[in-house]
Amino acid sequence: MRISTLALLVFLAACNSDPAPDMQLNDKEAAATSEDKCLGVNAEFGDAGYRKCWYDAAEESRQRVLKALARNGLEAAEADAEWEEIRQTNELARALDPSHVEALKKSQQAWEEYVDAQCVLEGYRALGGTAEPGFVSQCRDRLNLQRLAELRSPFIIEAQRDETLPEE
Repeated sequence: MRISTLALLVFLAACNSDPAPDMQLNDKEAAATSEDKCLGVNAEFGDAGYRKCWYDAAEESRQRVLKALARNGLEAAEADAEWEEIRQTNELARALDPSHVEALKKSQQAWEEYVDAQCVLEGYRALGGTAEPGFVSQCRDRLNLQRLAELRSPFIIEAQRDETLPEE
């Protein structure tokens, strides 16, 4: 059985007992913390520890992105419902077919494809070497933190709500 993306987003948001775990550190603090921690691990535990540290940092930042995405998915669904109400009474609005949820899903899919390609490219610095997975994980952590900042941006949903169509 295939679960819709929106249903998954709603489920993830509902399961999140911590109200704002991705807000505990700002993005620069999180990046600095990962870098400081992982450089220290490299000195103490060598390459394997370094790779594991960056893998864990990338996974942690990925989870923060998923939680922010779930919240944005709920906001997008609310915005779609508001837009549907406007469409009921406004001919111009009926001619348009915006879906905040679909736009968010499309944006996330494109971002995930970009991350995969970009991080493989960055891993090529050590192609086939023991450092390659570390470079890939480091890239994923950095891009996850960038995506988190994008998902936090209030203009994604709020700016669209502020645009009102003229009354007919």
